[in-house]
Amino acid sequence: QIESVDLNAILQNEAPEDQELVKISEQFARSLGTVGFVYLLNHGVAEDIINQAMEASNQYFKLDDTIKKEDTIGHGPEFQGWVSQGREVFDQDESGASAEMELKESFAMKTTYAQARFPEAGCPQLRPALVNLFKECQKLTDIILQSLSLSLGKDKNFLSSLHRGALAHCGVVPNLTTLRVNHYPPVTDKLADRPGVVRCGQHTDYGTITLLFQDQIGGLEVKTVSGQWVAASPVLGTVLLNVGDLLENISAGKFPATPHRVLVPSSEEKRWQTRQSIAFFVQPDSDVVCKPVTGPHPGYQPTMVEEYIRKRVRETLRK
Repeated sequence: QIESVDLNAILQNEAPEDQELVKISEQFARSLGTVGFVYLLNHGVAEDIINQAMEASNQYFKLDDTIKKEDTIGHGPEFQGWVSQGREVFDQDESGASAEMELKESFAMKTTYAQARFPEAGCPQLRPALVNLFKECQKLTDIILQSLSLSLGKDKNFLSSLHRGALAHCGVVPNLTTLRVNHYPPVTDKLADRPGVVRCGQHTDYGTITLLFQDQIGGLEVKTVSGQWVAASPVLGTVLLNVGDLLENISAGKFPATPHRVLVPSSEEKRWQTRQSIAFFVQPDSDVVCKPVTGPHPGYQPTMVEEYIRKRVRETLRK
């Protein structure tokens, strides 16, 4: 099962004591080692900021597709903007078979792109709402990275030094950290009966960590290290943290990036409910080469961050 870690002790002070960080690092080591996911209690992100981002993105997804299409990912040099339903498909299983269709649409935002595309006319509240949440996620991420660094036996600032563009120097230090809002529309019976149709196919996240804000609809499932699928049900007042591929590389597997998915609900009542989530994908700086802190490892080769992330994104996007 997915465990919880309470961050209250290290968020009470702007500069938390090292012993408090060590306690949290030990909890992360225990919790993330088997599931790769953990619920964060007392995470410090204000509920009104989360709610404003949820509401603004909900209004955005109500816009006509012809308006959202103007901000389609691919119109600018970065992976920023709208991803229409069915354009993005993740691998569905270990055999490499892909889902036929993913029943979701998304809007991805990066502050590293100064000319970031936003639907200013159709949904002017989206930019400020997402920017506010992005900034709160940066603060939380910095504390988490300090704790994870200690778990790896390194100085508390080790991981933060690899994420300068994600934490404080957006637009100065190249970095592909992204805040993404996801909208899962109701699923008709006809679509639910089609093979290969999912809300989000099985995949691992690409970067260091992901912070996930869920509504109360649920549906996310996580595959543990032992191979069992467990529900990552929404827990009020928490943020769900999970490990990405590059942190698994850096930790030489101590922190596994476990597969997760969102299937079409089996009950008709849940199928007809809209699901919403917001994910903050934390990536190391683009020029960083990730490699195990313990030294060369046959299972984890040195990996250039920008090259790896852009390759993974291109593999999921249909033209």
